Amino acid sequence: MSTPTLNIAPDAIVVADATLRGKITIGPSTIVHPKAVIDAKEGEIILGSHNIVEETAVIENLNGTDYVMRIGDDNLFEVGSICHAKSVGNSNVFGIKSIVGSETEITEGCKIGPACKVLNEKLEPLTAVYFERNLRRTTTETPASQRSQCDFLRKLMPKYNMALQNTKK
Repeated sequence: MSTPTLNIAPDAIVVADATLRGKITIGPSTIVHPKAVIDAKEGEIILGSHNIVEETAVIENLNGTDYVMRIGDDNLFEVGSICHAKSVGNSNVFGIKSIVGSETEITEGCKIGPACKVLNEKLEPLTAVYFERNLRRTTTETPASQRSQCDFLRKLMPKYNMALQNTKK
């Protein structure tokens, strides 16, 4: 089990009602909504910048105490999504109630549709997973950046939620 430590970038917003366990680093301008869960009790989790983790989304490292789960920049984890991926690149979207298994690698610009499952594979860049049969296709463009949404939420969320603050500057 990793030693519990939490490092939050000064301009990130982590709502106090979120659940965070273990050794976690939350990068600049990342937003963690109420009821979201980031669980690093099995191994460290590092989130890059401009990520959004919505309500009831779960990010959990199940790959052991020696394995660091790295999540890149500009990712969106929508309501109720579950991500146990080995790694997550940049500019990915995890749809509502989607499930990503612990042996999965998500590269760049992937979209996992609502209620879709990706359990044990490496998704090539710009892969879209959709419909209940988890069909695949390659898209032509990367999902939109989360930066403007993060900027908006950084201004709005503290007005309605109590946020955790990093004591280190």
